[in-house]
Amino acid sequence: DKIIDSHMDTMKNRESFTIPLGEDKYILQKGNGNYGMSKAVMNYSYILLDKNNEYAGYINILRTSPNKVNAEIELGIKPELQHNGLGKKILNEFYNQLFSIGYASVTSAIFDFNKPSLRLHEKVAKLNGIRVESYYINGKLWDMNIYSRTNDVIDKDSNSRHI
Repeated sequence: DKIIDSHMDTMKNRESFTIPLGEDKYILQKGNGNYGMSKAVMNYSYILLDKNNEYAGYINILRTSPNKVNAEIELGIKPELQHNGLGKKILNEFYNQLFSIGYASVTSAIFDFNKPSLRLHEKVAKLNGIRVESYYINGKLWDMNIYSRTNDVIDKDSNSRHI
């Protein structure tokens, strides 16, 4: 299938996307032809489709807490589709989907060398901290910026889930 092949090529050649943080699971979720994502949220890569049902990128749930209330995610969008509001739209929709099934917080780790992703996350999430010089790549140590967004519906004084 052409879409799966595009996704597999992207996962192998991520220089034009972000550097991966976690293990990828290749599961095709059918889109609706309008930058679609599946309505079901699981621990997999979600393939993003453009308006022509062509491969546009991916969004991954890298890991979740055992009680499924916290998630870490990553997003990759084809370079030619970046800088037009798509990343903001995808992240906001993904946050909403996760929060609708009871997640309390969603985080992303963005490295200093990924300026477009830093600018995107500044628009949709809160900077919670920086792990200084925590990632070594291309002969240099880079800072890791931790961004998160929390579910407004949860009781922040409780450890239980609230939907």
